[in-house]
Amino acid sequence: MSGWYKFFSRCPVPGCEDEGRKLWTHANCGGAMYINCAAFLGCGTCGDIYSVARSAFICAGHGNEFSQPSAMSIFYMSAIGGDVATTFKDVGWGLRLQASLQQVAESFR
Repeated sequence: MSGWYKFFSRCPVPGCEDEGRKLWTHANCGGAMYINCAAFLGCGTCGDIYSVARSAFICAGHGNEFSQPSAMSIFYMSAIGGDVATTFKDVGWGLRLQASLQQVAESFR
């Protein structure tokens, strides 16, 4: 998946108690999830693609139930862009991801 990086993040669901970063996997097939600079998540196994704004996340930190992120948690995710940019030495990509996530967060208003 060119232009996509593995999606390592803490859970973006508001109030989630799990603060650890993890590689997210696709609930349908178990494949690793990737993120692109336009704020879309894609499964590396089955190829499904979702907007971050329309994604739901599940983890033990909020009762193992699917929940959607809030505007603030998506805005927080914009920090991921900096993390990914530093890890993969692609600052331009990280800045584009940050801008995309900020637009997604603003669309919640």
